[in-house]
Amino acid sequence: MEQSDYLLRQMQLMMQAFAALIRKLTGMKEESSEDELRKQTDIVLMDQMGMPLSELLQIPSEKIAAWLATEKQIHPGSMELLAEVLFIVAEKINDQHEKIKMLEASMALLTYVDSHGNTYSASRQSRIDEIARRLGRSA
Repeated sequence: MEQSDYLLRQMQLMMQAFAALIRKLTGMKEESSEDELRKQTDIVLMDQMGMPLSELLQIPSEKIAAWLATEKQIHPGSMELLAEVLFIVAEKINDQHEKIKMLEASMALLTYVDSHGNTYSASRQSRIDEIARRLGRSA
């Protein structure tokens, strides 16, 4: 019982951290530098997952969700928030290669959550469709 309470609390803390990061990223001025954007993202990812954004993006998008679920024990709710973080950062950076990697990772996480989560979300499906459109794919 104690262990399940601890895991639930850790999951809640991670979700709160990702939600706070999303609020911070969406509130950043357009002129904010990419370095500042990456720095803020890296701080939260290092704190919550023990890895910076650059390391996360080294994981192939087709394996990222399963890897996060097994290696980092990340819950689908946290994955959905992480996907939103990746989407927001991708929207604000100029490097096309990195933008594509972030969008692919975001889509992979959302697709995983859609198939492994226990709730349907129209906004999640809408985001998957939007990412697919930006990547020039069909969802």
